[in-house]
Amino acid sequence: MLGLGKIFGRSARSPADQRRLQWEEDHRAFFKAIRKDDLEKITEIVGKYPGEALNWQDNKKKKCVHTAIRDSNVETLHHLIDLGADPNQVCVYQDPTYSMIDSPVNVYALNIALYCNKGDMVYALLERGAQAQRYSSYDFEFKSKRGDINDMLKRADKIRANYLKHKETEGKPPEPKPEPPPKPAQKKPAPAAPAKPEKPPVDPLEFERLKGQLTQALQRIEELERPSVTKLDKPKFQQP
Repeated sequence: MLGLGKIFGRSARSPADQRRLQWEEDHRAFFKAIRKDDLEKITEIVGKYPGEALNWQDNKKKKCVHTAIRDSNVETLHHLIDLGADPNQVCVYQDPTYSMIDSPVNVYALNIALYCNKGDMVYALLERGAQAQRYSSYDFEFKSKRGDINDMLKRADKIRANYLKHKETEGKPPEPKPEPPPKPAQKKPAPAAPAKPEKPPVDPLEFERLKGQLTQALQRIEELERPSVTKLDKPKFQQP
């Protein structure tokens, strides 16, 4: 007896095949969401495959943290680590773009950020506790070509401590500020003295006229006070 799939011209898929196809679709969508900085889609797939999706590898054997370092932004990297990704995530690399890696080798996330000279990624990884590790088959530590990025490695402990301190205070309500002491009562200013009326300007012609009148008055007073001059009576001599 033919199955329904044969009747309608297609082979019926078993539940296992359907789950496998769904997994492959979600696998591709997960790494696409990382490259597109689609945080909502990333959260959805990680919730659908807890403990699994964060360790998936793409077709180049890169895991989610390594993919974010090379093809995404800092916000996506922090989001993956918040969901549970390891900042010290290790991938097995054999990439022709790395001239010094000619055989499969374990590469840590921070080493890739240093190699790509991505200072923002290096700083974010140091904040989340990543360490610059040595390659398993090499005897040196990967360093950046930029001096400022290499200086971050020297301050790795301080960068990590500052991040933890910031996270501790991030969710706490701000401490209430102490109330300032009451201001002393200010004395009322004394009422201002009434302004003196301004003297009107003196007209020069009027001044000369008054000056003349005053001079005439003084002369008149002097004349009145001066004794009058009269002829003296001749002395009368008595005849003997």
